[in-house]
Amino acid sequence: MARWLQRRITPEQKLAWSDANPQTWIAESIVMRDRIYEGIAPNDPEKFPNLSYSYVYKHKGDLDLRLQQGGVRLATYLNVLFAN
Repeated sequence: MARWLQRRITPEQKLAWSDANPQTWIAESIVMRDRIYEGIAPNDPEKFPNLSYSYVYKHKGDLDLRLQQGGVRLATYLNVLFAN
């Protein structure tokens, strides 16, 4: 799966995702979280998402995107970390 995800990353995406600042990643995650879990109350079991096949399938694109971004960003972060 890693190779499949890696082959789908364009040079433009790689450049856009090469921000080594974790605050950027956190902000994106918050926006995605709010979209995916819209209308869900954390303390109300009646409103928990049903993690059925259709739920997972609906959000597979989000999962693939975050895995791709995570790979690029981890590599960028490690390059910055060990460059010093």
